[in-house]
Amino acid sequence: MDKEITLCVPKYVKKFLLSEPDYELLTRDTIKVPRISELGHLIFVVSRHIPHTQIYQPVVAGKNTEILTIQYKCKKKAFDVPVERYGDLVTLLTEQFRAAFIREIAAIHSVHPEPEYGWMVKSFLDRRGIVTSDALDKDIDIETARKIYRDHLERIGKKNSRNRKLSKPLLSVSELVCRV
Repeated sequence: MDKEITLCVPKYVKKFLLSEPDYELLTRDTIKVPRISELGHLIFVVSRHIPHTQIYQPVVAGKNTEILTIQYKCKKKAFDVPVERYGDLVTLLTEQFRAAFIREIAAIHSVHPEPEYGWMVKSFLDRRGIVTSDALDKDIDIETARKIYRDHLERIGKKNSRNRKLSKPLLSVSELVCRV
């Protein structure tokens, strides 16, 4: 049985999901999600048995958000995603974008360890059709995207400095020379 959920997601998340090869684009605002994809597993995890009809609130797109309809298959009629979980699902989709963004930029940054990584961010966003330059119809600000990766680098740097403090060598070089 084909089921649908309609979410109000940020523009850049919608364009990211539309560009993913795992999902089939049915219409301009609808994607079909297979059960074996990451989003298919996520929908299955948040779904539960609902013995009554849910009351659906009409979804209205706000500023910098768009409506995305996700179609998926489910064998049981009463097994569905609860309406109160839609906000959590949008949050997880945004985190999925952030994780894919960081993974790809970090992979390129490890090959090209330059202090300037702006071109890597721009390349990621351009390949997915995410607009950063148009002042009126901007999906995501380029500085916001750069900050996502900059925050990741700061977290990694703090973690590495804390690990360096914890793992001091047992013997210093001068102690080794004196013992020999």
